[in-house]
Amino acid sequence: MLIVLILSSIGSYFIVSVVTGKIAVINIYIPILTTDDRDDVLNLLDRAARPDVRAVVLVIDSEGGVASYVEEIYGDLLILRETKPVVVSIVGLGASGSYYIAVASNYIYTESTAFVGNGGVIGTIPEKAEPSETRVETGT
Repeated sequence: MLIVLILSSIGSYFIVSVVTGKIAVINIYIPILTTDDRDDVLNLLDRAARPDVRAVVLVIDSEGGVASYVEEIYGDLLILRETKPVVVSIVGLGASGSYYIAVASNYIYTESTAFVGNGGVIGTIPEKAEPSETRVETGT
């Protein structure tokens, strides 16, 4: 018996959960950059926590996202894995925040060509302050 349940889609990105028998499959193919992205993933994890779902598979191909949003997903996965197996499959990119999400699972599987690991940041160099008679620079 095959039951397919599409739980959410975001514009041209897809976060999809497929329930096959009793296994939920959640694809994360976007960076988690907004509260909407975070909330979509958290809602899918809440649905996967249903008692009739026996295991969860996350398929990841993402460069990560905002650290605080990713940490919330990580925390929910830790709680979820206490009640059922959580398996991650990294199919392309599992870097930074998406790798952080993956380590909350019971098992991580990767394709041989996947890029995995690296906890990096996106940063910018501040603009150079120029002395001015009309503007005071505070450095923030």
